[in-house]
Amino acid sequence: RARQTSDGGFGMWPGASSDVFATGYVTQLLLEAKERKLPVPNDMLQKTNGYLQRQIVVSQNDLHAWRAQTLAAYLLTRQGINTTAALTNLREVQKLRIANAKTEPEKAVLRRDLGAAYLAASFQILKQEALANELLDPAFAYMLTGEDHKRVWYWHYYYDPMVHDAAVVALVGKHFPNRLKAIPERYWTRLANQVRDGYYQSHSAAMIMLAVDSYATAASQSAAGKVSLSAVDAKGVAKALELPKQFVLAQMSVPYATTKLKLGNQGDLPLFYSWAEAGFERKLPLDAKSQGMEIIHEVLNSDGKVVTEAALGDELTVRVRVRSLDRAYLPQVALVDLLPGGLEPVLNLPADSDEPDTPIWRRRLGGKSSWNITYADIREDRVVFYGDVSSTMTEVTYKVRATNVGTFVMPAAYGEAMYEHRIFARSAAGSFVIKPAK
Repeated sequence: RARQTSDGGFGMWPGASSDVFATGYVTQLLLEAKERKLPVPNDMLQKTNGYLQRQIVVSQNDLHAWRAQTLAAYLLTRQGINTTAALTNLREVQKLRIANAKTEPEKAVLRRDLGAAYLAASFQILKQEALANELLDPAFAYMLTGEDHKRVWYWHYYYDPMVHDAAVVALVGKHFPNRLKAIPERYWTRLANQVRDGYYQSHSAAMIMLAVDSYATAASQSAAGKVSLSAVDAKGVAKALELPKQFVLAQMSVPYATTKLKLGNQGDLPLFYSWAEAGFERKLPLDAKSQGMEIIHEVLNSDGKVVTEAALGDELTVRVRVRSLDRAYLPQVALVDLLPGGLEPVLNLPADSDEPDTPIWRRRLGGKSSWNITYADIREDRVVFYGDVSSTMTEVTYKVRATNVGTFVMPAAYGEAMYEHRIFARSAAGSFVIKPAK
């Protein structure tokens, strides 16, 4: 949801100020797209580069801010922009942090931080290979350890173990390809297990794609002409399949009767495949589900009573309540409240002079809220809320109007921690009846 601001940077929400991390993230998207021959607005990229150049020289005391600056410096260096002074300063900041750390574990965390890997890649581009390898070694070694990140899981400002490990692999494949052979197969197994268990989120998913692409590019070169693929049916009959010419990240269908695939690889690096089956639920999820958080969705009449039916033209109140179950605090939660076909939000039309310091989305939505909402995306058939969730049951309300007669499906309200995919909840689905007006 990043939007470009007047100073060239990108902010998270409409009207918000620029953010170095968000700007770096978008800039990386633009660069990756440009390298793949996709059209990228050059004026946007140049304006963004100017913002990043100004930000990498600003003194920062926060580790997250320093890491965002190293990403910015790396992206500028990739484009051939002179960042030598800034890189040297960022390296000195890291050394000072390490020197001031009180314990050896704290020093180790600072040495292996993803920011050090971004510095390593930048110095590698500048042909300072000895310094580049010195900076990369701790982060690369940590990625290889196979440590069970489920026991040491954390998420803070768009940074967690999956982001760290995937970004390191992506940087290694692009700038230190000779190290790819040192990555064991168990790394990819661990990564797949973490995705399976819901430890990914939008940012780590993006980093994983860059890591897979980086590795696949190198692996496809070593495997060129040395890979075979066949589909085996229930009778054990194998049928050779023709691999796509675009082999780096190949996608293909297999015969319907296939029970297993046989993949042969004579290349220098291991290859991997994934199997996907698509479909949808035939029945509504009638029961609520809570995994780390809880959502209760209700429709109230003018007397404040929970109802499942109304008359055409009635104005009702939707109440959504949410809380964390296992923690005192869940950051960055998105909650989608999809309305049935017969109800539509009743939106205010505030004048510019009405409560000018209050965000326009809040003035349009109206209602009351004990939930500290960061932003609400109001659409004709749903409202999407964003905010942090505590262990105290909090709620948000807004008005809707019955606009069509009939019996409608009441969809489940669904919420998810945006950067901890395994934490989610949904309310119970049901039905809502709208009768003709009396």
